[in-house]
Amino acid sequence: MNILGWGMSGYCPGTAVGATGEGRFDAFWGGVLGMLVGAGIFADVYPFLKDNLLKWADWGKLSIPKVIGVNHWIVILMTWVVLILALAAIEKKKL
Repeated sequence: MNILGWGMSGYCPGTAVGATGEGRFDAFWGGVLGMLVGAGIFADVYPFLKDNLLKWADWGKLSIPKVIGVNHWIVILMTWVVLILALAAIEKKKL
């Protein structure tokens, strides 16, 4: 919901507070006050969400090595190889 408010008001949290300090009251009413009300609603609804909705996709701690069933060092090595090859290709195209 915060993203919807950001899009409608045109302010993210930091710029809303800064714009309020400059005297732009649209930033206060739509940005700062909206963030506070939204945080209050979320805090009120969170116990319900925690007990119901958030348990639907609770699969515990997942990692790529556990999901594909390999040693974690293999995933680390493959990540390094892909990173080095990608950076080498980028560097080659720059020249």
